[in-house]
Amino acid sequence: MEIKQKLTLQFTILVASLLVAILCFNYYQSFVFAKESFLERLKERATTLATVHLEEDKKNQNKFDLMDKKYNPGLQEESITIFDKNMKIRYFYGFQNHSFSSDFLA
Repeated sequence: MEIKQKLTLQFTILVASLLVAILCFNYYQSFVFAKESFLERLKERATTLATVHLEEDKKNQNKFDLMDKKYNPGLQEESITIFDKNMKIRYFYGFQNHSFSSDFLA
């Protein structure tokens, strides 16, 4: 094998390896960002809805409806379930009522 061909092959392998490493790093970073962003938005929405539900009175029903429309991301088959400290369902909104174990809710 000539030196020219050998250098070309080494350069090609080096550049391809570098590109694959960069692509893997970018994929991992975007995966972590998407997961953290989703969990943060989910936690924020749950906190907001729980606070509004606990402080809800009939005077603030319009505010509750407005906030629900504003912060409703429209997740597919989303259901909202709020439990009290005895793990009894206090509020449910959604498609299907799921039963959760107390270990899961703890």
